[in-house]
Amino acid sequence: MFSRAPHPSLASHPVSRAIGTCNPLSTADSDIALVRGYSRELKIACDELHDDPFNSDARAQLMRLILHDSKNADAAQERLRRHQVPAVGRPS
Repeated sequence: MFSRAPHPSLASHPVSRAIGTCNPLSTADSDIALVRGYSRELKIACDELHDDPFNSDARAQLMRLILHDSKNADAAQERLRRHQVPAVGRPS
């Protein structure tokens, strides 16, 4: 008898890791999670940089988000816009 370990879901991974390592998926739920996670990380990095403009970790995080992770988040946002999925952005 074989027992298979369950595959970890996207929700079990930290958002920053999920954004950087996952390809944009075509399902609306995945796209919503990706867009919300990206928005949240972007806000946190901006808040940290606003609090301390010389915070090198916040600078590096913001650069990574803009240069690398924004492509996947932009693609997910565009798919959601095309399909007009409600509740993207701020949770109600």
